[in-house]
Amino acid sequence: GHVEHITFRGCDLGASNGTATGALRMVMEAYTWDNHTGLCYHGWKDLTFEGCTIEAGDTTGLDFPDRLVPATGQHSSSGVLVSGCTFLGAHKNAASHYTGLPIVYECPTGIVIRRNAFYASPHEAIGGSHVGQGVTDAPGLLIEGNTFDMTRSPTGLTHVSGEPCISLVGFNNRIVGNTFVYDVGLGVLIKSDQYPAVGSTIQGNTFTDKRASQGEPTIQLT
Repeated sequence: GHVEHITFRGCDLGASNGTATGALRMVMEAYTWDNHTGLCYHGWKDLTFEGCTIEAGDTTGLDFPDRLVPATGQHSSSGVLVSGCTFLGAHKNAASHYTGLPIVYECPTGIVIRRNAFYASPHEAIGGSHVGQGVTDAPGLLIEGNTFDMTRSPTGLTHVSGEPCISLVGFNNRIVGNTFVYDVGLGVLIKSDQYPAVGSTIQGNTFTDKRASQGEPTIQLT
C-alpha cells in the first residue's frame, strides 16, 4: 500500500519519557526501501509537519530518504511541508555512526521548509544527499522565512567549525528570506559531490556572523 497525506500538527516529537528526550535513531524516518533488489515501484507522498517541536535526538530529527523508480529514473516520493516548527538540535550522541541533522533530504521532490526556528546542532540544520544518476529535477527545495540561530541551544549543543547552517545538493533549490545567525561555521554550502549542483537561487536572506575575527565563508561552493 501507499503512505500518503499524513499530517502531524502541534506535536512534541521525541518528548521526555521520564528519562530522556529525543530518539535513539531518527525522530522520524519516512523510508522508501527497495528490499535490496534495486526495484522501487512507489514511495510516500504529501507529509506535513505543522507547529511541532522536534526534540534533539541522538542522530537525525526528520529524515526524508527516497529511491529511484527504475522504469522512470525519477524519485518515487514527493511532497513535504514543514511549517511553524521548532527544532531543538540533533546528533546528541557524538559516538553515533549516523551524522545527525535536524532535517535530512535524500532526495525526494517538492519539499517546502517554511517559517521554522532552528537552534544549534553540531552539523548543518538541513542537508541532503542521494540525488541519483541522471536525475535533473530533485530536490527542488524551497527553504523560506526560517530562522537559523547557531549561537543558542536549549539542549546544550554547539555548532562546529567548518559546518554550514544549511547545505544544498541537486537541482533548482530556492533559499529565500531566511535569517542566519552564527558565531562558528558558515552560512550556506552548495556541494556537487558525485552529482551536479545546478540552478539554486539564494535571495533576500540575512547572514549575521558574530565573530570579530577568523571567520569562515558566508557562502561556499564546492
